[in-house]
Amino acid sequence: MRRNFTAVLIAALVFAPDARAQDVRVHVDSGRRGITLAVANITIAPATLYAHHAAESYHLIPWPGSGWMRGYEVDLLDSTGAVLPRAMLHHVGMANADRRQIAYPMAERIFAAAHETKPVQLPGRFGLPMAANQRMVLYYALVNPDSTAVTGVTLRVRMRWSP
Repeated sequence: MRRNFTAVLIAALVFAPDARAQDVRVHVDSGRRGITLAVANITIAPATLYAHHAAESYHLIPWPGSGWMRGYEVDLLDSTGAVLPRAMLHHVGMANADRRQIAYPMAERIFAAAHETKPVQLPGRFGLPMAANQRMVLYYALVNPDSTAVTGVTLRVRMRWSP
């Protein structure tokens, strides 16, 4: 699992370093102390079951500012902005391509979520330090047990932030 993730992350960074960065909208809301990442216009193919999810998608993002990430929440939205069933989310995560984990020589994972993951809020003054312009890789895989494709989907990640 670790080797597979590392190999795919390296391939995404080496072969297409900026190819998909424009697909992710990054919104910094200083008043509400939040950063929202949104990948829009996703199509989830029909008959993609949980055990056989679609291939992961990768998006390289230059991080917008220095500060502390203190929590996160992940949602899938349909084309009208309504929340889709959580069962359609196989997994989503973010890794810092500019910093390695302490115990392993692979990119530091910032967060991970799946259909069962509830919003995460770190206690008190805890947080993960992040610096402006670090290269973050947002990755995800989605599922759709229906017989028709779901179009116009947006993956939204809201992060609690302290500058």
